[in-house]
Amino acid sequence: SGTSLIAPPGYALMQLSEMIPPIKEDCSNLHELPTLTFMIDGKPFQLPPQAYVMRVTGATLEANDIWDILFFKPKIRKLDMCMPAFMQIDMASKHGPIWIMGMPFLRYYHTTFDRTE
Repeated sequence: SGTSLIAPPGYALMQLSEMIPPIKEDCSNLHELPTLTFMIDGKPFQLPPQAYVMRVTGATLEANDIWDILFFKPKIRKLDMCMPAFMQIDMASKHGPIWIMGMPFLRYYHTTFDRTE
């Protein structure tokens, strides 16, 4: 797909944001989030929250400025949070606005990539 996120046009992303309530940082409210239905070529494809919410883990430095990093040992804060797997893309084709369904959609519908064929 070229992206690890679902990429709708801006207007559609705004509509999605109105449909999806805030996602708790610890993912504890996934059961309260809606299943999204996308119509593709007249066929419905459902995507549950477990597919369109991603857990992001990593670390970030806590520093006020570059001097804190250079001269003092900055604190490292662990990052572990859930967030929607969407990003905005505003591109058009001769058929209308472009959507990239991304890896969340492809993973849910069990896409297997085989480079030999």
